[in-house]
Amino acid sequence: MVTFIEDSNKKSFFHYYINNKKEELKRNYILRIDNVQKIKVIIDKEIKSFSGLFKDCVNNKSINFTRFNRKDINDMSNMFQGCSALEELNISKFKTQNV
Repeated sequence: MVTFIEDSNKKSFFHYYINNKKEELKRNYILRIDNVQKIKVIIDKEIKSFSGLFKDCVNNKSINFTRFNRKDINDMSNMFQGCSALEELNISKFKTQNV
């Protein structure tokens, strides 16, 4: 099992869609049998921590943040830890001055 967000207060601000499915993932974790290769995350509210956001997403090959423009994030620790299949990561819009 892979947990995206351990803090249950953050769960309502993150909406996950996997493998181009239109319905939202209604749990804050994925199972290895879900065979997730693509994750779309929509964030409703300004939050300050992305710690562990994609931790242990071992099948995810691509993460794209091209529409991401947040300047108040202050923690990205372990954000991509264990993403062993990751081949493409676009973080060109990250503003990391507060991290």
